[in-house]
Amino acid sequence: LTTSRHSMMHSLLSNIPVDAIVTTNYDTMFEDACRASQQPIYALPYEVRTPNSKWILKLHGDVNHPEDIVLTREQVDRYDDRRKALSGIVQALLITKHMLFVGFSLQDENFHKVATTMRTAFNPPH
Repeated sequence: LTTSRHSMMHSLLSNIPVDAIVTTNYDTMFEDACRASQQPIYALPYEVRTPNSKWILKLHGDVNHPEDIVLTREQVDRYDDRRKALSGIVQALLITKHMLFVGFSLQDENFHKVATTMRTAFNPPH
């Protein structure tokens, strides 16, 4: 997971002109692809982002920070305790941006919590 190799798909995706990426992957292949094409990218919440820079939000942690990787049922259940602010970023993106989902099955429980919160906020009970 710490190799600097990445696929052609990562290279193609890294060249889409967007500045915000959200992933549940904890590898660094997307970041490696960006850097290989001379595009600075910052991994949130681990690096301080500079203005007008491309960033990737690592919802389930990062291989360079193994203590944060979300793999087990217990870690999924405790997700809100440690990463509530990250869910807030995803909520803001869902409200303000168009989002393209690539390689994401939409089965992630934490994503469903965020989506349910959004539906409730925009469709209050009558």
